[in-house]
Amino acid sequence: MKPQEVNRVAVRYINEMELPLPLADFKEYLSAPPEVPAGLPQTLSGFFQRVVMADTVKDRMAAVSQAFEGVQATETADKITVFLDIDAFSQVSMSADSQEVWDKLDELREFKNNIFFEHLTDKTLELFE
Repeated sequence: MKPQEVNRVAVRYINEMELPLPLADFKEYLSAPPEVPAGLPQTLSGFFQRVVMADTVKDRMAAVSQAFEGVQATETADKITVFLDIDAFSQVSMSADSQEVWDKLDELREFKNNIFFEHLTDKTLELFE
């Protein structure tokens, strides 16, 4: 196949992060955790949160999902796994063999990196050191 035109450029990264237990509040590790109304039980056994944000200045978008599917039933359940899925994309009209495609991919990768780091707290970043 020899495509003539590119109409969507995207980068997608699915990050799997292990957070230590006990975990008192997801706010310790995520800058935009799920919120439960104050009058309801605050213990979460799972969540899925998705937002789609638009950067109209640079004509790009990102779909960001955060998910937690509960503690695994193991003898040493000392961590939980949270997923941060970032799909950064732009609707474009470019020649398939254009350098513009690669430049746009680089720009989207930087956008994705910014989104990633803005979603994590310093405490989370320390886990990766």
